Amino acid sequence: MLAEDLKIIVFDTETTGIKDKDQVIQFSYVCLNNKFKIIDMGSFYCNVGIPIPQDAIEIHGISNKRLEVLSQGKFIEDYIPHIPCLANATNTLFVGYNVAFDIKKTNYSLEVEGYKPIDFGTKVTTFPNRLNGRNYHLDLMGTLCSNLGYPKYQKLIEMFRKHGPCKEEDIDTLLDKLCAQFGIERNKEQTYHDALFDTMITASLLIRYKHFYVV
Repeated sequence: MLAEDLKIIVFDTETTGIKDKDQVIQFSYVCLNNKFKIIDMGSFYCNVGIPIPQDAIEIHGISNKRLEVLSQGKFIEDYIPHIPCLANATNTLFVGYNVAFDIKKTNYSLEVEGYKPIDFGTKVTTFPNRLNGRNYHLDLMGTLCSNLGYPKYQKLIEMFRKHGPCKEEDIDTLLDKLCAQFGIERNKEQTYHDALFDTMITASLLIRYKHFYVV
């Protein structure tokens, strides 16, 4: 039985690259309650003052010129400090696929602009039983790979295609409905390596295999 006041935030980012000073250009999240019902979600693009390398563009398809359009000129500090479930998170379990990368890039992007980082809390491998106002984070990649007997760095695309509870088209349809419900403008030019789509398939894997995490 999960704590009644537990919030689960599944999130993903797209970035300018994987180097230490690379930054977030897209941040997406879905917030679930302790019954795994979606109660909030958001997705936004963040303008950056650094060039996006070609190798990163080849992955997510977002150039600096395209980012200016998608972000409408807004930066990460125009969003996260004003989203209570992120900036003022308590009793929250953050979940991501290779979550350490997304945590590092998100907080670096905030700190370089002089803003308070998100409290992602302590790393866990199961759902926390006691909260006491604290936050936690769980890496779905490492834990699922371990539980399902895969090598440590199984790609999200491969994991979903083998173990997702539904088809990609079903996720696409669900995302359209949720975006309409929560007033999110969705970029449908791509599926994988779009933070919103990857967030949703990560959430679907978490829900399918939640029995691994309830102790």
